[in-house]
Amino acid sequence: MKQNKRSGVSSSGVPTSAFGRATRLLGAGAALLGREVAVRSLEAISSLTEDDKIKRRLDQARVLVDALSQLKGAAMKTGQLLSLEFSDLLPPEITAILRSLHDSSTFMPFEQVKKILRKELTPELLADLKNISESPISAASIGQVHTAELNGQKVAIKVQFPGVDKSIDADLALVRKAVESILWVQNKKVPLEGFFEECQRVLKQEVDYRKEAKFIQKFADLVSGHGYFLVPEVFEQYSTRRVLTLSYMEGERLGEWLKSSHTETEKVQFAERILELLFLEFFEWGAVQTDPNFGNFLYRPETKQLVLLDFGACNFYTKKFRREMVSLLKEAMSGDDEELLRQAAAVGVLDSRETVEAKHGFCKMMALIVSVYKDDSQPFDFASSEYLAEVRSTTIDFANSVRFTAPAKDLIFLNRKLGGMFHLLKDLGVSYDLSKFWKRIDAW
Repeated sequence: MKQNKRSGVSSSGVPTSAFGRATRLLGAGAALLGREVAVRSLEAISSLTEDDKIKRRLDQARVLVDALSQLKGAAMKTGQLLSLEFSDLLPPEITAILRSLHDSSTFMPFEQVKKILRKELTPELLADLKNISESPISAASIGQVHTAELNGQKVAIKVQFPGVDKSIDADLALVRKAVESILWVQNKKVPLEGFFEECQRVLKQEVDYRKEAKFIQKFADLVSGHGYFLVPEVFEQYSTRRVLTLSYMEGERLGEWLKSSHTETEKVQFAERILELLFLEFFEWGAVQTDPNFGNFLYRPETKQLVLLDFGACNFYTKKFRREMVSLLKEAMSGDDEELLRQAAAVGVLDSRETVEAKHGFCKMMALIVSVYKDDSQPFDFASSEYLAEVRSTTIDFANSVRFTAPAKDLIFLNRKLGGMFHLLKDLGVSYDLSKFWKRIDAW
């Protein structure tokens, strides 16, 4: 794993006070809303060219993204999720720039990192950590990772950004106001409660590194019988709520590996690892690491092993819930729309009061989902632009037709993982025979 060279943020580091975070985000929200209203007004009198309209929308998105990337924490993480979950509801220019949050490179100055380590670890424990790298090897929304040596072994130290654990509720409220503003000027009424409630639950889980340490240990047990998946070791004595010390894992970053050329056999082998992991997580383990960020994985092409790194956003699904989802997939595959709609209403995925148009859209969307498993689709081409275009148009039509159905909370982060991994295989340009996975689902 190569160390990234990044440029630091200002000497003030990540804003820690509620006032400082609110000021920055509310300022961005007000600026964004003002720009949107101005664009709408100019569009109404036809004084903007198409190029001008696009430029102004891009300016709007950059205002919000800049604020979210500097704030880090819940604000930035929610922005990342918005780019995935609301991609069909927000203006495409704004969605595209929100996606850049997945690659945000701002991080804490080293002085701020040392201050946190001194606060979290005893002087004796801190003294055991030798040669802590001044620059992080990665930085995300909740924290950043530095390397060090512990008893002669290379380790990775995950250090949480200050204040993010105390600012979740306020950050989410502020981001929600910004989203509501964007939707309001587009005359769209979308239920946001379920999305933000689930974000709140998972984010409060993510900022407790002690919980993540337990998740890592659980996954270590789960993958123990599957040699193609690797999980780091936790050094509990050197870990706290805001600091997590793990064994350093070697491997190529997925983004870097994807950029190099590969044979079709190598592509298929990699796809096998990703698809097997997805199947095991949901159907066999009921434990899913739901963050699909490429930075959460490493790949060892020489041994065909996938290294799993980040476990803060783990979700656990009961056997009852998994059975319900399998039943929906089976009914969609059978083509029995009446039974599919009955079951969808029973498990709360689609409100029975929806219009005929919405119900038809739901059935069409489910048929598209399971079509990847049909015999005449094999091997399925993940790079197919036609399939993705049809999924997008069908999803938009369905989203525009619903009136009573809020996004299913249990599916928000699961969809995030599935969507992220699908796009990973799309970027790889691989074709893979999925029929064997359907046989396992059908027998579940």
